[in-house]
Formats: sequence, structure tokens, C-alpha cells
Amino acid sequence: MLTLPEFVEFLKYLKENPDKRNKKILEDIIAVRKPWRAEWIDADFKVIKKKLHMHYSHEYGKGKLKPKYTEELKDYLKENKTPGIDLDYWLQHATPLGLPPKNCLLRTAS
Repeated sequence: MLTLPEFVEFLKYLKENPDKRNKKILEDIIAVRKPWRAEWIDADFKVIKKKLHMHYSHEYGKGKLKPKYTEELKDYLKENKTPGIDLDYWLQHATPLGLPPKNCLLRTAS
């Protein structure tokens, strides 16, 4: 399963290499339609000492999933944006953990 930064790089790759197959994969991931769709990402968010952290790169052992890494989230977008964030801006300016930056641009309404 991809971590969030790996998923950002995957989306960038699909956009930068727009052959027929990549266009289909990208469209399947980002198109707005019903029913909603989602991607599984190796990221688990927890509040620790009143600060949001992301656990990632999970490994399975002794009957449990355990994260290899836990990092506090900083300078990330914390609220909903309408009509939504600009995908290209997010992909080019993602935080080190792959999240949209706090000053992420809005996409234009279509």
C-alpha cells in the first residue's frame, strides 16, 4: 500500500505521462461521480498530546499492524475548501508527508 507521499508521486507520474492507460487510471482516481470512490493509503492519523500525528509505513507482526514512523503534522491544510483544492497545486506543493499545504489554492468552479 502506498504512503501518502508515494501516492502524490504516483499522481504526478500519471499526469506527466498521459498515455491512454495513465489517463484512464488518473480519471478513475480523481473523477467526481456516484458512488464515491476512494483509495487505500498507508496513513493513520492520531491526536497525541493535543497535536495531530500521522503513522505510516505499517508492518504486520505478532498479529498487529505497527507503524514504522510517526510524525507530527505541520503546516498542512486544516479545513475544508470550497469548491475544493487545486490538484496541480497540491501535487507540486505537498508537505513532506504528502498533505496539501495550509495555503493551498482553490480550484476554479466548473
